[in-house]
Amino acid sequence: MGQPEVDAVRRFYAAWSAGDLGGMLAEVSPDVEAQPVLGLLYERPSYKGHSGMRRWFEEVEELWDGFDAEVEATHEVDGAVVGFLRLVATTRGRSSDARIAVVCRFRGGKILSFRGRDRDEVVEELGLPA
Repeated sequence: MGQPEVDAVRRFYAAWSAGDLGGMLAEVSPDVEAQPVLGLLYERPSYKGHSGMRRWFEEVEELWDGFDAEVEATHEVDGAVVGFLRLVATTRGRSSDARIAVVCRFRGGKILSFRGRDRDEVVEELGLPA
């Protein structure tokens, strides 16, 4: 792992915040699998491939009037990039704010998997700075 992978995670979430599905898909493998931490909000516990990523993106667009994902910090751990994210979603003039961790694994320079996790659990489990 290295800076190219960290940059890919940052580009992915910047594209998501900008509503740029093409930019998001450019950063992920065609075989990508995503397991959102807030899975109870979505139709599925995981989303596979580019078509799955499109569906996840559409669901977020349907649920929220606005959605921003800010990468606050990244750490390279056990061949993965762990991102600490701040998610801000708005609907009907109200916003919800969450801080999560996402573990990203790579293949061929593309994100192969996302696994959303509770941020505090990841900090404790991996001994990372909050």
